[in-house]
Amino acid sequence: MIPPRNAFKAFLLKVALCLPAMLLPLPAPAAQTDFSLHARYRHEESGSDRDTDLSSHLDFRWSDPGKQISNIKISGWGNLDLSDDDFSSDYNRLNLTEAYVDARAGGDAAQLRMGRQRIGDTGGLTVDGAAATFFYPKSDYRLFAGVPVSWYSGRSADLVLGAGARMKPWWRTSAALDLYFFRDGDHWFDAATLRINQVLPWESSNTYFRTRIADRRVRDLYLKLSAFFRRLNMAAGVDYYLQPDGRWESEDTFSNSFSRYGGIFGKEYGFSRLGVHVQLYPSKKWSFSAGFTIRRVRDRGTLEYRWANVNSNIMTAGITRSDLFMPGLSLTISANRIETGDERFHDVSGALEYEYSKAFSLSSGITFTGYRFGDLNFPDTLNGQTSVYDLDDHMGSRILFLDLDMKFDKRHRIVLRGAFEDNDGPYDDTTVLTINYRFHFFRSG
Repeated sequence: MIPPRNAFKAFLLKVALCLPAMLLPLPAPAAQTDFSLHARYRHEESGSDRDTDLSSHLDFRWSDPGKQISNIKISGWGNLDLSDDDFSSDYNRLNLTEAYVDARAGGDAAQLRMGRQRIGDTGGLTVDGAAATFFYPKSDYRLFAGVPVSWYSGRSADLVLGAGARMKPWWRTSAALDLYFFRDGDHWFDAATLRINQVLPWESSNTYFRTRIADRRVRDLYLKLSAFFRRLNMAAGVDYYLQPDGRWESEDTFSNSFSRYGGIFGKEYGFSRLGVHVQLYPSKKWSFSAGFTIRRVRDRGTLEYRWANVNSNIMTAGITRSDLFMPGLSLTISANRIETGDERFHDVSGALEYEYSKAFSLSSGITFTGYRFGDLNFPDTLNGQTSVYDLDDHMGSRILFLDLDMKFDKRHRIVLRGAFEDNDGPYDDTTVLTINYRFHFFRSG
């Protein structure tokens, strides 16, 4: 046992040794440069028809928290139809999605963002303007103003002004409120979003709530509850979405087809959706998933009857077995069943994936479908294979797909995807080939 006097001396010695390090200034955070490029080549053949296009997305970010100009970001995307001689079509375009500079003021007390930027939790609102944010220990407040940007159509609103606040009122709780005021000629329109996130104290659970308001009416409500049960090794979630209707008093400003602000609030018709999803991991090699979604249309608005706006019950199930027969080989089987009144649709997919190494993987499989309708790109259509999603006007019953993923190093990655659609109906068989290239560069210091 150390005598009290010696223990006190040892304590003073530790303080003396640590004091110089405590008084020295902390090293400033290093500057970071992040650049990524994603390019995709896609070729489709169906009978005598040929379609080839090229798309790309670029993202550049530079940050240095120790300087007054703390962030610079530039991002954009472009499309080019290689099978069309008319390069002036709406598909061929180059768009700048973000291009802004962040400047700090008063140390870390305030920030001014100038340029093209996304505003709030709207999903589609981008402006050319400025946003000033003021930071406090448990909250921050923002003022913004700018000219709204529309990618595919003429701009409806001439100006948007707004304010926002983000707070942490109590333990494990965060809330955010954003207000928007649009000017369209001599008229003003308003919108608002409210978001609340609460981490619950049991079973690694979390709840999230969001509501959005426009034309002085509630446009949608979204509630999600998720949890992970460690004893059962199971994840579960429940989500509910409600959009009362799809009618707008200020149609020009908020319609989906004109100014794109309708994308803020979902579809152009009213509906509700309740979903329950479960994932079970009984061992390292087995995983199971199941889900059930009930969707009910409340108001079709101006849309005619089609697949996207009908009542439906959607059931999903899946199973994955890792290290099947050999390390790196996995089997996945998934199935979906959709009921819409008197109609029944289904699909069943099976895929084998072999991961030779972290740099090389190959997957192949087949999908059997009972669909007999066009346009598989609706968000409610449930086919898990990414290759299939690229098949527009899908009317087939068998789809074979092959994916090859190659990572040459930390910067370069190429993904080759092929799909062959065997049609039973009057439509021609379709072959789709996509080549995806990704480049990522990151440097710190």
